[in-house]
Amino acid sequence: MGVALYAWLDIRRRRDRNEWTRTLDVAVVFVVREPVSETAVEQAKARTTALADHLKTEMIRYRPGYKPFQFHPFGPVFETDAPPKAGEPGIVSDTRFAYESWRYTSKVDDLAGLKARYYDARIYVVLTPPTNQQRKQIEGASEQGGRIGIVEVELDDTMVDFALFVVAHELFHTLGASDKYDASARVLVPDGLAEPDLVPMYPQRYVELMARHRPVDPVVTKPPKSIDELRVGPATAREIGWSADPNSPR
Repeated sequence: MGVALYAWLDIRRRRDRNEWTRTLDVAVVFVVREPVSETAVEQAKARTTALADHLKTEMIRYRPGYKPFQFHPFGPVFETDAPPKAGEPGIVSDTRFAYESWRYTSKVDDLAGLKARYYDARIYVVLTPPTNQQRKQIEGASEQGGRIGIVEVELDDTMVDFALFVVAHELFHTLGASDKYDASARVLVPDGLAEPDLVPMYPQRYVELMARHRPVDPVVTKPPKSIDELRVGPATAREIGWSADPNSPR
């Protein structure tokens, strides 16, 4: 009975996040697997404030209200174990990922002195140095509608804002937003466009958060270089509860 009640309360609290009646507290934990630029790590921690401010600007385009997020940076902490990888969607795979994520993040939380119960969501940014200066890797995974997201990034000074962009992407997954690109990583039209009504449609001026790339033309896309390029499109705004109006600002 106690376990069932706790589960029900947790589901209720997670759903309450989408009411946007208060600022959500989000822990961002920087985890070093291999030595990386200390300057880049400190820049990333400092830039979480700019990310919170930018997301407030995005929310105001749809609705008035509180500052949606307060980011609380932790770390860096040092953990050489790799984070868990999400498998193909399915009950068994999702359950395994949730359990492995819990084990991994519990260990990191202890290292960081983080009390999970105080936060609405936790995003773990796992850092390694670039292996190729021309092509730096970044990927993420999260619990859809849950509380945990994991970002793996080859971090240097040029990747700070892109890493925080993916932090926001995974955070929005925990709030119910879906990816706006297909299995081939092609941006979905119109939902993956930051400005679906732009004429001409291409090139897009901004990057829709859940699409992760800016379409230059129907085929070519580019990743964001700055947080300032981030836009929350109408479809994503509806999914997380910022807007119920299909004709909301675009």
